[in-house]
Amino acid sequence: MIRQTIDRLRPGGWLILADLPFTPARVFHPHGEDADLIQHLATMIYSLITGNGRPTWPHDATAPLVANSMNPVCTHRSVETWTGGGPGCRLLADAAEYFRPHLIQPELSHADLDRFINLMADPAVLLSSYERRTVHARKASEPHRPAAPARRAVER
Repeated sequence: MIRQTIDRLRPGGWLILADLPFTPARVFHPHGEDADLIQHLATMIYSLITGNGRPTWPHDATAPLVANSMNPVCTHRSVETWTGGGPGCRLLADAAEYFRPHLIQPELSHADLDRFINLMADPAVLLSSYERRTVHARKASEPHRPAAPARRAVER
């Protein structure tokens, strides 16, 4: 698919990709059962958002782009901390409510989900965000053509 996308770019054109590769949330505060609940639900929500819980493109996107004559290739990864009550935790709480029918399972009750939503509003909660990754790469201005082999002079 990358090759088809690159082929459609005009010479000198830019390709921009973005993804949320799976990175387990690190829960800094609280500890114990609350941390386990946050970790479990953040993983389940990620899986529901992506549709399968797996990355949608390779961990090393640079290699296939360089192999297809893209230069420069720039990759940016970012992970930030989210505090309870802040935008990231509110997003998780909203996603948990939205996906409630899919999240409730024999081992996860409505009370557990309500506790997670309340934790996402608690300013004492601190966790890492999902990793965000972007790549931008430029197609060569002129197609790369291998040099023609040297010809031997023919004697007559």
